[in-house]
Amino acid sequence: AEQGDPATRKNAFFHSSAGGVQSVFAELLGYIASKLVHAATGDHRPVTADSSLQMIEQHLTALTAAGTKTILLFDDAQLIEDRRVFGVIQSLMNFSQPGKMELVTIFAGQLELVSAIKRMRPLDERMAFKCLLLPLSLEETTQYVTGRMAAAGCRANVFSTDALQAIHLLSSGVPRRINRLCDFALLVGYSENLARLTAEHIHAVAEEMLSAMAA
Repeated sequence: AEQGDPATRKNAFFHSSAGGVQSVFAELLGYIASKLVHAATGDHRPVTADSSLQMIEQHLTALTAAGTKTILLFDDAQLIEDRRVFGVIQSLMNFSQPGKMELVTIFAGQLELVSAIKRMRPLDERMAFKCLLLPLSLEETTQYVTGRMAAAGCRANVFSTDALQAIHLLSSGVPRRINRLCDFALLVGYSENLARLTAEHIHAVAEEMLSAMAA
């Protein structure tokens, strides 16, 4: 199914697929078309799988000709339980043609995503590279938090040095945990009108979060 032009590959996929896969294919194509094409054109007319695919192809071709790369990002991809969805994504990856119709597909997720993709050899073989984000060090955690605060427009040192150390300790350097802990701490700081958060505040917030999860 990888040989021939995009239309040939599309037809080969449809003719050899079960009805359930066709349904998933149509739904996912419709969603991608709505985000990629409809957002740019304002056209929200109901579409079929064929028309969605045609619009995606035309839009990608136009973007590539204009020197723009399109990225299809699947965040929290480890939550995809239906393997047919990966099959649909794999078929979309087949349409990418360097210099003519470029589409970069990125799967982002937790560690179990790696083993899930390895179980699907055709998809795994299409991966250009894999990147594993290791837990951040204390220095990296500090840079991460201060960088996020600066990006949000905050110039004050809201988190004290010992607060940043506590954040790293309690989060084990995992960005998702760092985000959750900092978000909650900032919310508490705002509600209590605090100009600066210390390690004591961070530990109190962490305990409250654990209590809420256990409830």
